[in-house]
Amino acid sequence: MSKSLNIGAIALAIAFASGSKVEPLTVGRMDSAAQASIPGSPRDLAAIQQIVTTFDQTWGSDPVTYAAQYGSVIDWVGPTGTILNDPAAITALYTFLFTNVFSGTTRISTIRNLTFLSGTVAVLDIETQVVGFARALEKNVLIKRAGEWRIVLHQQTLVTP
Repeated sequence: MSKSLNIGAIALAIAFASGSKVEPLTVGRMDSAAQASIPGSPRDLAAIQQIVTTFDQTWGSDPVTYAAQYGSVIDWVGPTGTILNDPAAITALYTFLFTNVFSGTTRISTIRNLTFLSGTVAVLDIETQVVGFARALEKNVLIKRAGEWRIVLHQQTLVTP
């Protein structure tokens, strides 16, 4: 059995375990009329977009705010296969990276896809570019609790030219 995670299957399992009705619908390259049928409200869409915006705005300078976009229960897999489950360890990693490697760099993100599996579970695909360094693809599963969206599963893959 492969050790790699099938994020989609995990997201479905979370949705079923929570008793949520699963309605896989995709946002991203769809026109605004099609987006109107998505179970994610305009507020949900804006909140998830704000997470991506926060990643870009705090990249290279504010590791605490950057890492706060992940939930308190997290399965974080980095581009080298590093697995972290402790929010403090994720904050420490970004503190090190922003201080020693990426200080003053710019991250530009594009949402490739946003799929709501229910009103409280979503899968977010992001393409990122750290200017002058690398491009990466991110797969994130988000859960909405107490009105706030947080990333609970994250996996990043470097894109080679």
